[in-house]
Amino acid sequence: MAGGLALRDGTQLELPCQSRTGGPFGTMRFDAEQAHGANSGIHIALRLFDPIREQFPTISFLAEVVAVEVTGGPEIPFYPGREDKPQPPPEGRLPDATKTFDH
Repeated sequence: MAGGLALRDGTQLELPCQSRTGGPFGTMRFDAEQAHGANSGIHIALRLFDPIREQFPTISFLAEVVAVEVTGGPEIPFYPGREDKPQPPPEGRLPDATKTFDH
């Protein structure tokens, strides 16, 4: 589950914060977003999750919310029903994975 949390976190860090246009878009399924420089190597992690997605096709954010709570984390409000975007955001809205954390 930690891998799922990490993947979700990465896709939710879309910037810029000032415009309030970032967030989980549901677009990691597109090759174009997987090819963004900041997503370098993500195809490896996604491939590892394929058997889980095939066995449990309806697995979603709820599983991550429950995992955080049952491991002693805070209670997280869950509101299902995000509408996925039809295309990924433009390249350059995530931090560059080849640089240090403070760039």
